[in-house]
Amino acid sequence: MVAVSGAPGADLVVRRAAQLAARSGSPLVGVHVRRIDDSAPDGPVLATRDVLLDLGGRFVEVVGDDIPGALLEAATAERASQLVIGSTRRTRWEEVRRGSVVNRLLREAGHLDVHVIAAAGGWSPSTSRRRPHPIPRRRRVIAWMMALIGIPAITWALLPFRDEVGLPLALLGSMALITAVASIGGLAPGVVASLGAAVGVNLAFVPPYGTLEVGTARHLVALAVLLAVGTTLSYFVDRAARRAAEATRARAEAEALGRSAAALAAAIDPVPALLDELYALPHIRAASVIRTDDHRDDERADDERADDERAGDEPADAGNERSSGGARWRQQAAVGDAPPQGPADGIATTLQDDGSVLLVVRSDTPDAHDLNVATAITEQLAVAVTAERLRREAAVGEALARTEALRTGILRAVSHDLRTPLAGIKASVTSLLTPDVTFGPDESHEFLRTIDAESDRLDRVIGKLLDMGRVQTGTVRAMCRPVALEEVVAASLQDVGPADTPAPVDVDVDETLPLVDVDAPLIERALANVIENALAVQPADRGPVRVTASESTRGGVELLVVDAGPGIPERERSRVLEPFQRVDDRSTATGVGLGLAIAQGFTEAVGGTLSFRQTPGGGLTVVFALPTAAEGALR
Repeated sequence: MVAVSGAPGADLVVRRAAQLAARSGSPLVGVHVRRIDDSAPDGPVLATRDVLLDLGGRFVEVVGDDIPGALLEAATAERASQLVIGSTRRTRWEEVRRGSVVNRLLREAGHLDVHVIAAAGGWSPSTSRRRPHPIPRRRRVIAWMMALIGIPAITWALLPFRDEVGLPLALLGSMALITAVASIGGLAPGVVASLGAAVGVNLAFVPPYGTLEVGTARHLVALAVLLAVGTTLSYFVDRAARRAAEATRARAEAEALGRSAAALAAAIDPVPALLDELYALPHIRAASVIRTDDHRDDERADDERADDERAGDEPADAGNERSSGGARWRQQAAVGDAPPQGPADGIATTLQDDGSVLLVVRSDTPDAHDLNVATAITEQLAVAVTAERLRREAAVGEALARTEALRTGILRAVSHDLRTPLAGIKASVTSLLTPDVTFGPDESHEFLRTIDAESDRLDRVIGKLLDMGRVQTGTVRAMCRPVALEEVVAASLQDVGPADTPAPVDVDVDETLPLVDVDAPLIERALANVIENALAVQPADRGPVRVTASESTRGGVELLVVDAGPGIPERERSRVLEPFQRVDDRSTATGVGLGLAIAQGFTEAVGGTLSFRQTPGGGLTVVFALPTAAEGALR
């Protein structure tokens, strides 16, 4: 970082700093500290800025009357490791009176390396002013009026009563006025009030009257104590005011950074909240986070041109390349009046390494404190943008993983659950078409029954694959309406097993139960899958599978499918709800492993839940928790 000024020789300082930056492979940042009451940089500063920009540096301007403090704070905000500054032009008397910028930087730099360049000039005496006063100007004016007018006035008012008042009361009255002046105006008015009070009391109340001569040591000590107490009080009031101003600023900075950090940690999309915190800084007028996808189009175009060149063809768009200046930008988030629409509308900062996301701000010149906070919030914005990109990439990766799992499961299903019924159909048809063998009516009928059963089995497997595809891709759209639960159960039983053979299921669903607010076809398919699973594991000597329903104490209706099979261990229950998973995964004899996954997906699509319980005496109870029509109306 190099300190940029308009003093003679400033160009040489910038060029030496550029050499140091090039030698160390570091970026170059030039910082100009502008006084609070200055409106804009003058011509020499702008000329030095142009030199800096020509050398590849970046220019930053901050506002502050404390030159060394502003430079050190800017160096901290920019994370600079080296600071380059021109030698001072101040005389020895000016250094004694105002202090040395270079000496203070060397004392307070800490781990920052400070390079002092012996330029033809250096820091102009006009570039350094005392620190801004923490007490408002109006209060200081009132204090000066009290000091310059109040002290003579109180002395003149007490003069006719000199014999009655005496020196002690005069000292107390003067001390009260000094305290008021120091409390209102701080150090300088308080010291002047102390001197004026000491002189006034000496002239009016210390013999010999009307002269500055002090007759006794006792009176001299009294006047000295008055002067010392007034000066000390003024100093501590001024120091307390400065500490209070610094504490207020530090508290505001901490609150801003704390809110921005909380937004970054808690919000799903923290960018708008971080922009609000940035906009709260006094020098920010408007800000936008903008992004473009043009660079990706350019990369794709470059790849296509490279492919054409390798193939020996002319690039299709060789005469129509898009420059970076023609990029199309869109706002992701914005604050302020007329927020920037593109990089040219303000000061642009890259938030993503590839340059596709920028922070653009329109601002007044910040002071060093505001620059520090703005830099921290900008870094948090960069983290938020990076986190958002990683979330998008993770979501794409998760979708690809689900697609790959679905593809693998389909291949596994094809390898057995599709080929087995196809093999049965093929064998039966081939037998019937064999010209050398004649089958009787019973044998032909058996072959036809096999073809019919295997066709139904094939249809169910394909239907489950299609249903699971809808669940995995998120294309299930429920159209819920009030429906009687007994109608849903009856319809689902028609999809279980052959149409001419009733399934061994005992149904106990009271017709007085409330209507459920569901998509009937989805719940029918889900219930049919669960019943098929229960029938597949139900022992023949344990009776039929039971389907019961009742109102839940937590609201809604619970539909239970109860079997007496081997059950599912509790540690395996979450796994069997995944696609193509079975309790016994060593073979596909028990099916493709989609029934429970489809049932859960369809049930959740209509606003219900699917859970498992242990059947008393052994087995598994699958619980459908479905919303009633009244609850659906509230939804």
